[in-house]
Parts: sequence; C-alpha cells; structure tokens
Amino acid sequence: MILITGGAGFIGCNLSQYLLSKGEDVILFDNFSRLGSENNLAWLKKQNANGRLNIIQGDICDFDALKKAFPDEWQAGGSKSDKRAVFRRLSHAQEIHESRQPALL
Repeated sequence: MILITGGAGFIGCNLSQYLLSKGEDVILFDNFSRLGSENNLAWLKKQNANGRLNIIQGDICDFDALKKAFPDEWQAGGSKSDKRAVFRRLSHAQEIHESRQPALL
C-alpha cells in the first residue's frame, strides 16, 4: 500500500496510475485545490483500479487529516524502524503545521 500526497496533481495522478497498473494499492491524499485536479481524478477513476484506489480529501497542513490517511496497520504494525519512520514524518508534519513555515517532508 502506497500513500501519495498531492495525488490528484499531474505527477501524483500519473504515479498513481502507474502503481495501480503494477498491482499496488494506492491511497491518494489531496485537497483538490489545483485547477484540473478534479479532471485528473476522473481520468484516474476510469483506469480500472479494481478497488485498489482509496481517495482521501484533506490538506497536508492538517495534521489530523494527514494522520487519518495512514492505514491502521502502518500505525500499529510493521517493524520498529517502520513505525519510527512514519512517526518521524507525522511529527515533522505537525511541527510544520504548528510553525506555519513552508517545508518539504
């Protein structure tokens, strides 16, 4: 399962389509604020994802919405290093949100 933030943009949509064509499950997270994102999403839905595409509308600056985008098994399961990596990314996202400073995750 792969989480793509900005998944309704040009790059995210095409990456999602590629991953779906390779049999991956994809979580697409986007706030749909960009012009054309709804059209990209409509195109992606027609690509026959066979139930492997999960679309979540949310803003990456909204820590609670971003946290909900992570599957339960990512938060509860996996190795300790996997959990630490997810926690660090979520913690970093929360720090960015609280500081209101632009940054790359």
